[in-house]
Amino acid sequence: MKNKKLFVLSLFGVLALTSCGGGGGSTSSGGSGSSGSQTSGSELRLAGGEEGEIINYSASSYAERAKILEQLEKYTLDNFLGGIPMYDSASNVMYSTRLQIPSDTYIPNYGFGVGQGTITTALTSAQEPETKYAMYFHSWQSQDPGSLNYWNASDSVTADLNALITSAYYGTEFTEDKSSYQWYDSLATEKPIALNPDANGMATKWRVKVKTVTDTPTLVYNTLSTAPDRAAYDGRGVVLADYLTPFKAILDNQLYRSTDLGSSSSGFVGAAQYSADVAAGKSPNWNSVGIQLNETEQSIDFEFVTKKTQFYAMYNLSSSLFSPIPQSFLDLIGGAANFGLQSGGVNNVLSLGMYTLEEWQADKQLAFKKNPVFFEKDRANFAGYKYTILGSATVAFDEFLAGKLDSAGIPSTALDQYKSDPRTRRTLGDTVWKLQTNTTTEAGWESLFGETGSVYPHSEDSYWDVKPVMSNKDFLNGLYFSINRSELAAEEGKNPAAAFLSDAYMIDPEEGISFRSSDEGKAVLEDRLPESNGYDTEIAKGLFQRAMTTLEAEGKYTPGTPTSPTPITLELIYQSQSQVDTEGITIKKYFEETFNAACPNYKLTIHTYATSNWMDAYYAAMQGDFDLSFGSISGNTLDPISFMDTVCSDNRSGFTLSWGPDTGAVNMDSPIVYDEQIFSYDALLGAANGGAVIKNGEAANMFKLTNIEAGEAVDGKFTATGHGTYFYNAEYASRIQVEIVAVEIWYYSAPLPEGVSEDGFVAPELGVNLTINMNTDGTFEVIVT
Repeated sequence: MKNKKLFVLSLFGVLALTSCGGGGGSTSSGGSGSSGSQTSGSELRLAGGEEGEIINYSASSYAERAKILEQLEKYTLDNFLGGIPMYDSASNVMYSTRLQIPSDTYIPNYGFGVGQGTITTALTSAQEPETKYAMYFHSWQSQDPGSLNYWNASDSVTADLNALITSAYYGTEFTEDKSSYQWYDSLATEKPIALNPDANGMATKWRVKVKTVTDTPTLVYNTLSTAPDRAAYDGRGVVLADYLTPFKAILDNQLYRSTDLGSSSSGFVGAAQYSADVAAGKSPNWNSVGIQLNETEQSIDFEFVTKKTQFYAMYNLSSSLFSPIPQSFLDLIGGAANFGLQSGGVNNVLSLGMYTLEEWQADKQLAFKKNPVFFEKDRANFAGYKYTILGSATVAFDEFLAGKLDSAGIPSTALDQYKSDPRTRRTLGDTVWKLQTNTTTEAGWESLFGETGSVYPHSEDSYWDVKPVMSNKDFLNGLYFSINRSELAAEEGKNPAAAFLSDAYMIDPEEGISFRSSDEGKAVLEDRLPESNGYDTEIAKGLFQRAMTTLEAEGKYTPGTPTSPTPITLELIYQSQSQVDTEGITIKKYFEETFNAACPNYKLTIHTYATSNWMDAYYAAMQGDFDLSFGSISGNTLDPISFMDTVCSDNRSGFTLSWGPDTGAVNMDSPIVYDEQIFSYDALLGAANGGAVIKNGEAANMFKLTNIEAGEAVDGKFTATGHGTYFYNAEYASRIQVEIVAVEIWYYSAPLPEGVSEDGFVAPELGVNLTINMNTDGTFEVIVT
């Protein structure tokens, strides 16, 4: 019997990169970085050539890594991958006179050591009506975070609060003279041990020996819950199995930080595939993940995707995300996603940190009490922390002046009056605040955010109205040079910033050398008027004029007249109304006045507004629903090259906020040049972070299914053949092996044959014959009968 078009077949393979090589096929050996603007692309080869090769710069010296970072940051700025920088997160903070703070000097990436300070006197009953909180450190938040669950959060507020109730393998502390900070072992008993070191001492496999209640009797959990089933965990000791729980909780529940565990720069082998299997409803195999308990060594054995030095292995493993917790506790509260939710209060929290959640009144206050059984309790000086939810920084400052808070930033309106007050201290910025930019074309936006978008799909009736000016570099540079950063930063009490990275990012973390202070860091800005922090209205006007001439020639805009100008409106999103009413007015003035003076036949209007929740400004940017949006991503200050994946256009970090050119493609108009070769952004980033297979300047396409030929079913049988290409280079055949490790067959016609699942999946045991041919010309066939 012949049944025509009964079967519709879909096949896909999963590649296995079995070896990316140790040390790499190409390494950097000396100052060979150069900027694309200084070197003609025609004089250089595309990295990897036609055949492709392994390029690995991960073992390069800090000096060479500075040259790589110069290329990456300059490309980020020139192509607005990281938005338009304005000022850093430095601030003028006032501290209560009842505080004794260890240091008067602000240490980058550490601070003044406020948490190691001492509170000398209690607040009065007028300042703090609840006597039990009178000796607590009093701070504030602008909004109730709703959760302490750092596993499932992207914001810094949740991370900071979570750090009060968790611990890490490694921590930092002041040096004896308090001039710097140093690392110490916390949950770990010693620094990471390399299991497969190469000649440079770098390794992908690292062992971390950890403490348990057996050897450290004070290593126990704490809770203030009175519910009998929760209270049973109070004093429960930490066992080795608890160390695995956070990793499995994140991946098994597809929590937000699962992308961190699968990161190509700092993640673990097999984590990304494990997460994908969970998402697809398959049965994942934990044995394939590079996070394994070792009972013999009382350790966790990690395998990173890329090689690490001992310092970077320690640094990447020092997150409080990995703080141990019993799986049985997560089961008790209904799963990992419920940990730390406000709705559960103290009943959904188990502490292994310096403090324990004491109370949580929604939209009013949170309190954390000193953990009396903390295994390092001498490091916790305060009796507790109390956070009050207040409407704005201005309200918080008024509360500070009334003696109800122990610290508060000085708002711009009060800066002149209080910046010289003896209670005021100046912090340094750990991130740069930016106007994130949507510089996509209509086609580019649709590929990322359309109905089948790769990042965040939208229905057709909710497409963003992409503005042609926003994809014109001259227009974007006009915006950049329109900002008087010195004036704006002074108004905000910040430091002007014209680059993507702040002063806190260390190119040599072991010696404390900031990238911004290096020759390479300075070179990034040398053509962006560093003497004026990137401000020149005449240059901006010329760029605006050139932009509109180009856009008119492209048919994107038609000029009006000075009396009837063509309108151009851009949306600018802020996180609070107070920002709209202060900074928003200033930015609006910079952009509108400069553009409209230069292009009188047009009228630029910047429409500023605030989201109801500050995180919504980030979500708008992450989902492509914006023109300009205030925001910044911080973190990884001691590994700035790894941090540069936050601007990749494939959103591999989960934190991309600005959108535009494809970072996977070589850009010959603005080439990235290093080691006398031309790279795409992603290719050089991959080579620097652990090595990559690169072909024609881009990360090689390791596997591609090109077409499927499916025959008609005859007597219940059919044959289908899938054709494709894979990366093959005879020189690297022993080091790079691409293989198809999984084939799935789906049946889409009704009625479904016996044994086929309701969604059409054909299980392998249903009499499927499979042949795979991997040919040495780089092609393959998958034949299914």
